[in-house]
Amino acid sequence: MSASPVLAQGTGDSSEFSLTASEQVASLADLGRASLVRVIRGEEVPGQATPNRRVGTGVSMGDGLFLTCAGVVGPARDVLIVSADGDTLVAHVKGHDRRSNLAVLEAPGFAMPALPIDQGALILPGEMVVAVGLGSPDTPTATFGTVILSKGIGLGYSEIEMIQTTSPVFRGYTGGVLLNRRGQLLGILSGVVALQEDQVFIPEGTDLVAGILHRGHMTTITPSATTVAIPARQAMQMAEDIAEHGFVPRGYFGLQVEMTRSGGLSDSGPSRGILVHQVVDGGPASRAGLLPGDFILEFGGVRVHNPEDLSFLVSSRVPGSSVLVRFIRRGSRGATTVVLEQAPPVDWEPDWDAALAGQETVNPSEPTKVR
Repeated sequence: MSASPVLAQGTGDSSEFSLTASEQVASLADLGRASLVRVIRGEEVPGQATPNRRVGTGVSMGDGLFLTCAGVVGPARDVLIVSADGDTLVAHVKGHDRRSNLAVLEAPGFAMPALPIDQGALILPGEMVVAVGLGSPDTPTATFGTVILSKGIGLGYSEIEMIQTTSPVFRGYTGGVLLNRRGQLLGILSGVVALQEDQVFIPEGTDLVAGILHRGHMTTITPSATTVAIPARQAMQMAEDIAEHGFVPRGYFGLQVEMTRSGGLSDSGPSRGILVHQVVDGGPASRAGLLPGDFILEFGGVRVHNPEDLSFLVSSRVPGSSVLVRFIRRGSRGATTVVLEQAPPVDWEPDWDAALAGQETVNPSEPTKVR
């Protein structure tokens, strides 16, 4: 990263960090690993004598609770957790949320420190970050990269705008942590998407940087993918809900909407807004009398300008909330009260877990190769 004085160019096809930067990233890796466990879910495969296992990482929430990704635990009720020191325990899956790809594990008596959470309002592009996970035996200890900004990413079914970084991740890193230079938790590693450099924004004078810390040696590599992470504050808020309820209470409206250029009013009326495309039979919107073709103006007293606005407002309300909705129907204004329901579970295919968590064949006698 050219904006940082600690990056020294080396020779050959890669470059190496100065000792100061190497020590810094190694220190952050040690800090992160002290709060992490490896999460292992056994998975029987028909016709195969030896089961597969899905591996990932979990981070301590304190009090014997651990946060990981739903793609790691899948449908399991219990999983194995292993600390960086090798301590092993069976943990119970308290619940999960497929929309955010989060799950909470409970292992009473397995005391590990929780990481401090970054309370800053903004995560700026160009900021250097470090990703730490407990992958397979031969995977790097940690990676580093640059925070980037591109068109908003909501991984899977999440309404959350994800943190994007060039820090590479390896098998088993899913559910690991993204740290800032102060050792604070920025996000929970959740997945990988293609890196499209022509759509990436970083401050002028800043380069796209990525690298790994492996067996004490730090090397920069060419960024090849975008790692996405769930912002830590939102992740922990949802984790508390999962720990208490087994799921995330999330409002459900029961309709599909799209952008429209006209609300059906005169020239002085709104020119853009939310058009109801479809109403779910028997759902909250249907019971409130909303119809396809209605033009939604306000939800709970807040003007909505696009589908993302409406999605955020709905999901931020708890089920059972009564919300006043103002709309336009065939040129006339109207209003109705909608009683929100709990959002239904996401239809999830088991194969999708493979895209969200590492998978390997169990064979303790063979080291796992980095890939």
